[in-house]
Amino acid sequence: MKNLKPKFMLTRVYNDGSQDEPEIAPLSQAIEEAKMNRRGFFGAGLTAAALTMLDSCKTA
Repeated sequence: MKNLKPKFMLTRVYNDGSQDEPEIAPLSQAIEEAKMNRRGFFGAGLTAAALTMLDSCKTA
């Protein structure tokens, strides 16, 4: 079986409703490198929680 890399099409949409032509964004990591272990998952969760707390403190 071939190792196929996914291609992601990105389009910029501006505030006035106009948009650019879709363009292909290259995948910068190999799929094997993108696996997340427990430590990475925990760190991402802590970062998300901290950003949520900081955002709620700013709007209060």
